[in-house]
Amino acid sequence: MRAYIWGTPPTDPGPLTADGYTLIDGTSVPAGEVINQSGQDRNTYGEINRRGYQQETNTNLNSSLIVDWGLDFITKGLSTKFMISFDSKAVTTLQGVRSYDAYGVSVARTAEEQSYYTKVRTNENNAISLSKSMSTNYYMNMQYSLNYARKFGVHDVTGMALVQRDNWQEYAADLPYNMLGVSARATYGYDSRYLAEVNIGYNGSEQFAKGHRFGFFPAFSAGWVASNESFLKDNKVVSNLKLRASYGKVGNDKLGSTRFLYISNITSGGGVIPSLGRGQAISQGKLGNTNLSWEIAYKQNYGIDIQLFNELSFTFDYFKEKREGVLISRGTVPEIQGVALGNLPKVNMGRIDNHGYELEATYNKRLNDDWSFTVKGNFAYNKNTQRFMDEAQKTADYAYRYRSTGYSIGQCFGYKIDYSNGNGYINTQEELDKALATYQVGGTPRMGDFLYIDVNEDGVIDEKDQAPIKYSDIPRITYGFSGSVNWKNFDFSFLFSGMAKASRVYTGWGATEFGLVGFYSDYHLQAWTPERYANGEEIKYPALASSPGTSQKANDFFIMDRSFLRLKNIELGYTLPKKLLKKVGINSTRIYVNGNNLLTWKAMKTDAIDPEQSAELNYPITKMMNFGINVTF
Repeated sequence: MRAYIWGTPPTDPGPLTADGYTLIDGTSVPAGEVINQSGQDRNTYGEINRRGYQQETNTNLNSSLIVDWGLDFITKGLSTKFMISFDSKAVTTLQGVRSYDAYGVSVARTAEEQSYYTKVRTNENNAISLSKSMSTNYYMNMQYSLNYARKFGVHDVTGMALVQRDNWQEYAADLPYNMLGVSARATYGYDSRYLAEVNIGYNGSEQFAKGHRFGFFPAFSAGWVASNESFLKDNKVVSNLKLRASYGKVGNDKLGSTRFLYISNITSGGGVIPSLGRGQAISQGKLGNTNLSWEIAYKQNYGIDIQLFNELSFTFDYFKEKREGVLISRGTVPEIQGVALGNLPKVNMGRIDNHGYELEATYNKRLNDDWSFTVKGNFAYNKNTQRFMDEAQKTADYAYRYRSTGYSIGQCFGYKIDYSNGNGYINTQEELDKALATYQVGGTPRMGDFLYIDVNEDGVIDEKDQAPIKYSDIPRITYGFSGSVNWKNFDFSFLFSGMAKASRVYTGWGATEFGLVGFYSDYHLQAWTPERYANGEEIKYPALASSPGTSQKANDFFIMDRSFLRLKNIELGYTLPKKLLKKVGINSTRIYVNGNNLLTWKAMKTDAIDPEQSAELNYPITKMMNFGINVTF
C-alpha cells in the first residue's frame, strides 16, 4: 500500500502499482511506500463494524447505617450519632477482538485544485479472540459524633466532636488507603446578630512516615447580621445585610499517583558486581524523604450578603490563600552530587499564593398571580502565583529566565510570531533566507512557515526567545447567568456558562494536519500557498507539510484561547391543569422540551476542538434535544 501526502499526483492517481510521486516538499515517494502510517490509521467503518465487540457489566453497591440517639436524659440538647457507609463497584469486561486491518490511505492534492484521493485495503476476516477481565474497588467511611444544640434566651450554642475513619481501594492491585481524623466544632450566636464559629481538626494520613502523619488544622469565622440591628430592622429597603469573615489552616495529603514517597526504592538485581566478580548488584531508585508532611494552606475569606426590597440579592466574597510546603522536585541540586536528578526525593518546599473574588446577583419578581420571573448571574476571578518552586534560574541570555517562579501554574510559554509584515508568515525569499540563517527551533523553515520574533535580540531564534503567551490552562475567569419565567401553567428556563483567560497548547489531532495520517479541519483549507498569498486571499494556517516543522511549536498560534460562552440548557414546559387529571387519579403531569449545548461562542480558531474538553481526543461535548413527560400519581 502507498500513501500520498500533499503531493502532486497525476489527474488519476491510478492503481497501487503506479510510479511513485513527489511530495510538495520535494521528497520522492517510491511506489509501495507508506508515509506516516501507524497502528491507529485504520478505517473507521471497519473498526466499528468488523473489529469485534466489548461487553461491560457494572455492579454497584451503596449502603449506609445510621444510629441517632438523643441524650436529653443526661442534659438537654445532647445527642450522639454513629454512621457507617460502604460503597463498592465491580466491573466485568468481556472483549472479543478480530484481527482486521482496514487502513485509510493518506490524502493527496492535485497541483490545479484541492481534491482528495482515498484508497482502503482490508484483510480477510479472522476468528474473534475472547478475553475476560474484572476489577473492583470500594470506599468505607465510619463516623462517631457527640452533638449539642441549645438556646438560652438570646444565646444560641452548638457543639460537635467527631471521630472518623476512612478506608478505600481505588485499584484492584493496590493496597487500601487509610485515613484517621478527630474534629470538633463550636458555634455561638447572640440575638441572631453576632455569630462565631471555631473548628479544629487533627487528621492522620498513611502517606507520611511516623512522626509526620498527623496535622492540626484550626479555623475561625465570625459574622454580623446588621439587618437584625434596631437601626435596620423592618427596613423596607435593606431586607438583609450580613458581613462575615473567616480564617483557617487546611492540609493536603494528595501527593499524586505515587504513594509512600517516604520509602526509598532500593532493589537487588541479578548477576554480580562487575568490579568484584561476586556478590549481587544493588539498584538505587528514587530516594525516600522521611520528613515529608502535609501541604499547608492558610485561607482567608471576607464576604457580604445583601438583599434589597426583598427582591434583589447580592453576594460578594474576596479570598486569599497561601500554600506552603507544596510537594516539588528539587531544581537547584547539581547532578554532580552522585544521585540522578530523577531519583532525588521530593520535598515540601514550594510556595504558591492564590487570590480572587466571587460575585453573585439574583433578582426575583412576582408581577401578579400569573407572572413571575427570576434572573441570576455569577462571576468569579481567580489567580495563582508560584512564589517559590526551587527553579534553577536560566542564563542571562534567556529573554525570560524563569518558567514557573512568578507565574501561574501551567503558564504557557512559546515563540512569539512577528506580524510586522502583515500576516506573520514567511512570504518572500528574503524572509526565508533570514529564517534559514537564524532559526534553531527544530526543523528547517519553509515558505509559508511562521515568522518568529528574536525576543532577546541575539540574532538567533531558539528556546531562549520563548516568552509567556496568554495564560495557563486553569481559567482565571468563570461566569454564568440563568433565568426562568412562569406564566400560568407554562414555564421557561435557560442557563449560560462560560470562562475566560484560559489557554492551552494544541499541537495534536484537530490542531495540526498530522493526526491519523492527515487530519484536515476547517482552517487547514485556507493554509498558506504561494497562490493564495499572491492573490491576497485570507490565510488562516501555515503551509501544509508531511511532517511537523518550525511552525508546529508552542507559539502565538497554537497556544489557543479557550474562552467561550455556551448555552448549556434551555427548557420549555407545560403543566396540565389539575382539574383535568383528578378524574383519572393523576396528581400532576408536565410536558417539556429542552436542549443542551445548543449554542457556543468561542475564541478558538478551529471548530475541530471544543474549548471545554480536557484533551483533544476526549469525547466531544454533544448537542442534545429531549422531549419528555413527567406524571405523578
